[in-house]
Amino acid sequence: MAHFALAFFVDSFRSAAADSGAVFERARLLAWLETLAALALVMAAAALLVVAWRVSRGVEQLVGTCLERQKTEARLVEMLGDYAQAERSATDQLWSASTPLSAC
Repeated sequence: MAHFALAFFVDSFRSAAADSGAVFERARLLAWLETLAALALVMAAAALLVVAWRVSRGVEQLVGTCLERQKTEARLVEMLGDYAQAERSATDQLWSASTPLSAC
């Protein structure tokens, strides 16, 4: 963009060599356009920082959710293991109570 602006300025300088007011007016316009371009660049950089911050926050929350899920799954496995042990114990008691007495 600066190259185009410079070419625009040089071209306008040639055509307005006799009228120095037009040169200064175009230089002022060029300075205004460069200021707008710099402002747009700063705003784009700020927007990029905001997007990066939001993505990092989302990744942080995703990792936290995954860790919580792993903890919950571990608790479920432990609870199911305890339940299976209790059922096995009850079944063993039932089988031992129902075995026929030996004649010996």
